[in-house]
Amino acid sequence: MNCLSVEEIYRYLENELQEPKRKAVEKHLSKCSSCSNAIKERNLIIQAAESLPDIDLPPDFSRRVLNQLFPQKISLRGWLAALSGGIGAALLSFTAYFMINGYDSAATLINFYRAILDAFRNLSVMAAKFLKTTTLLFKVLVKIAGYIIKGLVGAANLLNTEMQLVLIVLTFVFSMLLLIKVRHLMSNREKA
Repeated sequence: MNCLSVEEIYRYLENELQEPKRKAVEKHLSKCSSCSNAIKERNLIIQAAESLPDIDLPPDFSRRVLNQLFPQKISLRGWLAALSGGIGAALLSFTAYFMINGYDSAATLINFYRAILDAFRNLSVMAAKFLKTTTLLFKVLVKIAGYIIKGLVGAANLLNTEMQLVLIVLTFVFSMLLLIKVRHLMSNREKA
C-alpha cells in the first residue's frame, strides 16, 4: 500500500473508513513510520483544537462578516470611478506601448479615429436595421392580436349571456393566477 493521503489520514482519525479499508490502513501504519508520525501529529492538532475554549461571538457577527465580504451595492459613483480608472490605465498603457516601439503618434491617432468612425458607422447601420425589424415585428404582432380579438368577439357574440359571463369570470381568475405567479417568481428572484 502507498503512503496515506491527507484525506485518508483524517478519515481514519474520524472513524469514517469501512472495516476492510481501516484494517489495511492500520496494517500500513504498523510498517510505515512516516504515516504513523503524520497520524500522531494530526491527532495532536485535533486534540489542541478541541481543547480551545468556546468563543462568545456578538449576535450580529455573521451579518457583519458577510457584509464585509460581499458589500451590498456599489454606488454609481464607484462604478464610474472604476470605469474611468480602467479607461485611463488602458490609454496610458497604449501610449507607453506606442512610444516605446517608436510608432508615429499622429498616424496612430488618425488610424484610431478612423477605426472608431468605422465602428460607429457599422453600429449605426445595425441599430437602424434592428429598429426597423423590431418595428415591423411589432406591427405584425399588433395585427395578429387584432385578429385574435376580433375572433374572440365574434365567438362571444355566438354565445348566450350566461356563457359570456362564465368566460369573463374564468378569464379574470386565470389573469389573477398569472399575476400571482409572476409576483411569486419576482419575489424569489429578489431573495436570490
